[in-house]
Amino acid sequence: AEHLRAGGRWADLPQPPNSTRAYKTLDSALADRLLLPSAEKALTDRKIHAEHFALYFREGRKKKPRVIVEPYKDRFLFTTPPDNLTGREVDELFFLPFARAPHPRYKNQKIPCYDFVRFSTITHRGCFGGCAFCAISQHHGRQIINRSEESILKELREIICQDPDFKGTIFDLGGPTANMYGMYCQSGQGYACARDSCLYPKICPNLHTAHTRQKSLLARARKLPGVKKVLLNSGIRYDLALLDPEYMETLFTHHVGGQLSLAPEHICENVLQVMGKPSYKLYVKFLNKFLAFNKAHNVKQYIVPYFISAHPGCTLQDSLELALYLKEHHLRLEQAQNFTPTPMTAATAMYYTGLDPFTKKPLPVPKGEERAFQKALLQPHLPKNYRQVAKALKLLRREDLLKTLTQQN
Repeated sequence: AEHLRAGGRWADLPQPPNSTRAYKTLDSALADRLLLPSAEKALTDRKIHAEHFALYFREGRKKKPRVIVEPYKDRFLFTTPPDNLTGREVDELFFLPFARAPHPRYKNQKIPCYDFVRFSTITHRGCFGGCAFCAISQHHGRQIINRSEESILKELREIICQDPDFKGTIFDLGGPTANMYGMYCQSGQGYACARDSCLYPKICPNLHTAHTRQKSLLARARKLPGVKKVLLNSGIRYDLALLDPEYMETLFTHHVGGQLSLAPEHICENVLQVMGKPSYKLYVKFLNKFLAFNKAHNVKQYIVPYFISAHPGCTLQDSLELALYLKEHHLRLEQAQNFTPTPMTAATAMYYTGLDPFTKKPLPVPKGEERAFQKALLQPHLPKNYRQVAKALKLLRREDLLKTLTQQN
């Protein structure tokens, strides 16, 4: 601002992190860069669009991404990578003088989610999962940036527990994925590889997967004066949890508030591969351990699974397989998530191009009425879905299943 007030030119200022600036030529001081295909080509050729996305996505996964340059008409758009926060900087954010209250325009209105928000806190940023439908790793980065235990406990002790409405339950100690707290790449290069995911298709051997830090944090949080229960509601990766039986025991004993939310997303392996999710067999393994714990300790706790319908790569037959699985296991979904294209995700690139952007292989992409059919198959018991379920089964030549799927008992 001082430079501009003194009559200086905007073009003479160094480009700050996480910003985009237009240049007329490629002759910029920002020499370490990745040149993407032009925006015009990406908008007219779907194969080029897929390549455009893959280049951008993989650059953003790096520990030190380069400047990204996109030609557009007669200009070049230079986008500089963000500077990631340090753990200490994240600690400091939580003690800035925020009001920690709803906007004044709500006045005295009751906001259902407000108690959950004010009696929860964030333990870390970042996610190394790389699920195709999720953009968190593009926003936060792949590296886990942890808050210190002392910072988290101080916030609980001095702010949350002091709220006059606090009844003793911390609703969530989590982040994008709760049980990634304290995990890191131990390769010595620190997330410098080009893997799309540290967990898929197999957990990287360089990933430090011990839950030591989270177990320590949870144990200390449980002992705080006034705290009766500490829950984990932001979700966990069951493939990681399975590596640590002690963590699962702690989770099942202390941190489930009657229901544990998990996201297997589907049961068909071909769909899970496109999503970048672990095999459904791992979910079943985790579920069996959960049920065995409940039986051994005579407790009533439940897993609430989340599934996505109409994801790229998912056919109508795949959705029928999922519907039959839900019926067989007496599961009635109260909510069903139909895939929605959102910016910066691989799944959205698949939806638009009909291609896997990384392999360039064609994918089946549900569109139009088929999207409604797939969602209806996840909730066939609802009367409003009867006609769509009937149409879907007719297309699949499985009208014989209509009564089985739609009956109310």
